[in-house]
Amino acid sequence: MTAVLAAAGISLALALYVHQTWVVQRTWTMLKRPSALKQDLTVVQISDVHGKTTFLNGNISGMVNKLKPDIVCVTGDLTNHLWQLPKVLRELGQIKCKYIFFIPGNHEWYDYIGLRQRMYTPEQYAETMRRLRQAGIVTLENECAVVPLKGGKVAVCGYDNAFYGNEKEARPPAKENIAYTIALGHSPNIVHFLERSGIGFDLLMAGHTHGGQIRLFGRQHGKYGHFHIGHKQLDTNRSFYINRGLGTVLIPLRLGSRPEIAAFRVGGSRPRT
Repeated sequence: MTAVLAAAGISLALALYVHQTWVVQRTWTMLKRPSALKQDLTVVQISDVHGKTTFLNGNISGMVNKLKPDIVCVTGDLTNHLWQLPKVLRELGQIKCKYIFFIPGNHEWYDYIGLRQRMYTPEQYAETMRRLRQAGIVTLENECAVVPLKGGKVAVCGYDNAFYGNEKEARPPAKENIAYTIALGHSPNIVHFLERSGIGFDLLMAGHTHGGQIRLFGRQHGKYGHFHIGHKQLDTNRSFYINRGLGTVLIPLRLGSRPEIAAFRVGGSRPRT
């Protein structure tokens, strides 16, 4: 009897580990479309890949392509180690979207040897950014890009808070007559910088927290425990989304915080995928 209970417990723990760590959840958030934007818009966010490109329910590119995005935003932390970068770039290169944007996270600057942090050189960081651009991905480091859609121009502004203090003001060009603004930061603390600087946005996306990665009693613990997970409506016209990310750091385990790919539908109804 004891052996049966032990086997059942081990099986349950294994099933929980597999479901929580190796099965990606695709989440949809429906957002109001401003009148200035004359078409519905699908935006997909990927965050905190940490070198992990394949899951039990598919690879990243396949899951993203099913969502048929107009814009894809990657909010930092592509790898845990630099040797993983070619694999991640090959995967991102399979995404079928004309407009893919990237902002750096803290793991673009260092990795871990055991529990010891090892900083990359400025040259190694620059090479990562170069290879992203070579792969056709637009890198945003405190700058804005304009996406000229048929229904209006969308600004995508990326802020470099891979380390706090790197952030600098970047605003959509006034002359472009922007219909919708997406802001990107790796850490959710970027919201405080934007508010202090009076920088407006319609949708803000961040990652970094992994949703706690291991959540106990349904709560996120640690220094980011005061932040929400997923979507939060800041006011009538502004949304703030914190993505749980895809990979893991230090401990290859998730609990109560499944990996996710976040999709946003600005206007209209949720597409069939």
